Amino acid sequence: MWILESEKTCARLCLLPGLEYSVGRDKGSHVRADTQDTSVSRRHAAIRVDREAVVVSDAGSTYGTYVGDLAIASSGAGSQDDRVPKGQSTRVALPVGGSERVRFGLLSSLYVLRRCPMVLTTSSLAKPARTRLSEDTAKLPGASVQSAWSNRVTHVVMEEVKLTIKVYQLK
Repeated sequence: MWILESEKTCARLCLLPGLEYSVGRDKGSHVRADTQDTSVSRRHAAIRVDREAVVVSDAGSTYGTYVGDLAIASSGAGSQDDRVPKGQSTRVALPVGGSERVRFGLLSSLYVLRRCPMVLTTSSLAKPARTRLSEDTAKLPGASVQSAWSNRVTHVVMEEVKLTIKVYQLK
C-alpha cells in the first residue's frame, strides 16, 4: 500500500494500484499543491501506482519534480547525470516500510512517499471466507491478516454491511 503525505499539512492520500493521480495547483488535481507556491504548475506531474512500484512523471513543468535527489525534468540546478529529461518519469520501488521524499517545484510542495504494510482484519467472515482472504492476502507483498483490531490495521473486510435508518421527528 502506498501513501503520499504532505510534509506541510500532514494530509495523506492512499494511492491505489492501477490509478493515475494528477499533481498541481489546478482545482481538479488529486494532489493539490499550495496555490501560493507558484513554482508548481497547474498541471505539474502525475503519479501512477502498480503492484510493486510508483511511477512519478513530470508533466512538462517549469521548475521540475524531484524524487529524493533525482531531478525529473528540472530546468534548474543539477548536472545532466542526475536529471531525467523533461516530461519523463522515474520508477520508485521501495521495500515495505521504506519512504522517499518527493518535491514538486522549488518551494514548499514537499511530500513523503511511503510503502506501508497492508494489514487486514475481519470479525464477521465465515471460516471458509477467512481462509480465502488469508490465501489471497499472502500473494500481496507486505500484506497480512490479523485476527483482532489494532492501530496497525489499514483495512477491515466484511461480507456485508447492514444500515439501520432512524427517523427522528422534531417538535
